[in-house]
Amino acid sequence: MNHRYFNDQVSIVYEWIPQVLFMTCIFVYLCFTIIYKWIAWDSLRSGDAPSLLINLIGMFMLKVPQKSDHTWIFGTPNEDGIAAGQNVAQKIFIFIAILCIPGIVVLVYDSSIMTHL
Repeated sequence: MNHRYFNDQVSIVYEWIPQVLFMTCIFVYLCFTIIYKWIAWDSLRSGDAPSLLINLIGMFMLKVPQKSDHTWIFGTPNEDGIAAGQNVAQKIFIFIAILCIPGIVVLVYDSSIMTHL
């Protein structure tokens, strides 16, 4: 709200929007997977439920989610056990998050550069 009040368009574009996109791509996706796991796996099938921590680590390592290593959460896995839809979604979220990092780093550590533009 301070950026709007002081009409600081540079901070809105280069700081607020990248931070919101980064947080959304990572943490809202994680919240979605948590809620989906609660709905999709009941107590009888909890042994087959995926590990959310391993899934999030694998997402940052750009690993393909598979049913065999308990990182598959949503989508229909193919005959090899690979969840192609989840893989594409995770790659898009990571790509967007990585694109946001330069804007966040530049303004957090040196906001004087942007104020002189």
